[in-house]
Amino acid sequence: MAEELVLYSIAEVNMKIRKGDTLGPVGFSLNWNGFDWTGTVLSCEIKKIQTGNPLITVDLNTGLVITTTTTTNDTITFTFEVDKAQTKTLAAGIYFYDIQFTMPDSRDRTLYEGKITVIQDTTESI
Repeated sequence: MAEELVLYSIAEVNMKIRKGDTLGPVGFSLNWNGFDWTGTVLSCEIKKIQTGNPLITVDLNTGLVITTTTTTNDTITFTFEVDKAQTKTLAAGIYFYDIQFTMPDSRDRTLYEGKITVIQDTTESI
């Protein structure tokens, strides 16, 4: 039987970008100590208000790398980018995001959350 993943706290990571720039690559790591990630889906949404509809949804599963080092020190790492075409659609301001995973039995866990501050770009690229 696979071990249960126990999260004691949600990490808060705040970011700042200029409108129209690529966000990232942003990387995160988590020690998972033998947890079976089979069938687990990672997701990230960026919203203007925390309870609103997502403005950008990021597919984290393509940047997912699971590294087995030892049975007591396994690590899951993932990276993602939000391309400039997507950030160009965001007005200057503060946005909220979180990174969650959904387990095969439909339970959700939040790993990271925070704010993304988008600053108006002075010079737009051609």
